[in-house]
Amino acid sequence: MKHADHDFVLYNAGRSKTFKETVEKYRRKHGRHPPPGFKEWYRFARERNVYNIDDFDQINTDLRPFWAILPPGMRHYAAHASDIPGHSVSALSIREGQDFQELWGWRSETFVKMLLGFAHWLPDMDIAMHCMDQPRVVMPWEEIQEMLKTEEQSRTVKEEGVVDGDPSTHTGEVSGILSGMQLSTLNMSMIRRRTMAGSGMADSSIWTLWRRLVHRTLMLEIQRGFITNFNTSSDLCTVGPQLSNLHGMLFASSSTQATHKLKRDKRYQHNDEQGYSWEDKDDVMPWRGVTSGGTAFNDKPELWHEKHRQRLVQLTNATLLASENTTAAILALSPEIDPPHYTTQSFNPSSFAANHTNLGFTEYLACLPTGDFYNNTFAIQNQTTFTQTFAAKYLVDVDGHSFSGRWRAFLQSRSLGIKATGFREWHDSRLFAWRQFVPMDNRCSLLTYLIGLSGDGGGNGGEVVMVSRHDYEAFTLARLGRKWAAQVLRREDLEIYAFRLLLEYGRVIDDGRERMGVVGNGGREMVEFDPRPPALV
Repeated sequence: MKHADHDFVLYNAGRSKTFKETVEKYRRKHGRHPPPGFKEWYRFARERNVYNIDDFDQINTDLRPFWAILPPGMRHYAAHASDIPGHSVSALSIREGQDFQELWGWRSETFVKMLLGFAHWLPDMDIAMHCMDQPRVVMPWEEIQEMLKTEEQSRTVKEEGVVDGDPSTHTGEVSGILSGMQLSTLNMSMIRRRTMAGSGMADSSIWTLWRRLVHRTLMLEIQRGFITNFNTSSDLCTVGPQLSNLHGMLFASSSTQATHKLKRDKRYQHNDEQGYSWEDKDDVMPWRGVTSGGTAFNDKPELWHEKHRQRLVQLTNATLLASENTTAAILALSPEIDPPHYTTQSFNPSSFAANHTNLGFTEYLACLPTGDFYNNTFAIQNQTTFTQTFAAKYLVDVDGHSFSGRWRAFLQSRSLGIKATGFREWHDSRLFAWRQFVPMDNRCSLLTYLIGLSGDGGGNGGEVVMVSRHDYEAFTLARLGRKWAAQVLRREDLEIYAFRLLLEYGRVIDDGRERMGVVGNGGREMVEFDPRPPALV
């Protein structure tokens, strides 16, 4: 927590306060001028009290590979990707500030509504929208590196010939689907393993042994389930070998059957009038959900044991833990050692699970042809409302087919959010693990530490083994998480992010992209605008 507080102080101190500072920092970071429309975006963001005007690096990082692709090809793909029926892609076109959309469910409808406040500042463009939960694009590491190298070589901050204005006229447009165009399949089977030269094969015994050693030694015995770098913990290139059989998205196909049932759900929206103070909350960790996160098959029923949601529920199944006499390792204070310090001890988590957790499935989903094989292990639980959920102190959030839709509401709830994910979201760079929430590794190793938060545990030989209670620290994280969400996870923040994203995208798909940008420091116009102070903590 101290390290997180230190990082937050540096984050605060580094915020640009003027347009001049903002564009100068942009050029230093990205090696090119900001895109056309940047002045309008800057005003838009400041007028909506953006907290950190520099907090959009993820956009540039995500778009870097596209600088290696010729603009006409990208425009054609975007314009005609929805021409192939049954591939869950919708199209959105913007022409002269007006949008013309092919609506496909609530995602595209919501996105179109969000554009209304700034579409008149956007260049003409076509946007292909992926309408499923799960990702569908996987690029070989070597190809990505070559594309990033091309992007880096294209950088320049020369001012001569650079135009800050409307994009060039798109030439050579064609109708219909490009020759050779093919959309990816609707499951995760297209993930292929890539090995760098000189490395062991992914299925070799050496690879298997290394994976087990990393899993047991590096992550468990040393870290004890604590995540000190949340970005690394969700980087599949780093943790993928340890999660290859522990996260449904990585080894099981993701069916579209589940996505047809998803809709905007009021259960995922926080209502502040229904909130509880920390003192009035229960010392429990609830969770309700469906068995999403990869498809389970009747002919391979054993696979569900390795899917992440199912493992989470099993880890807190008190009956199962007691029947198997399961033990877990935990850090505990040893006063008999001089000076006293934390050592590893074991405990039986069944009583903790019974008294302090309430996790269960409300529906068997993504099962082919049925989910009957779950019946002997999981009992279907009643759904709970967010009002009921927010009566608990600890709220755990895990992936489904994709990222969870509950996280923002959890942060707003005055409860302590606990997050495990393998996905990146738009707000990641502005959230600080161990200051506004507790990060959890995707194997859910942290759950055994929660024994210390609740102050209850069963040790060997009847002894009570536990770490000292950290209720105040948990309350502090919950309070700061709620305060921070109110400042940087507003609807306005998402609009500001989308506006900036589409400006950057509009440039990268333009034929004249190397000659487009905002040069200079804004002149008197922006100096007069800038007395508006940035948002305060």
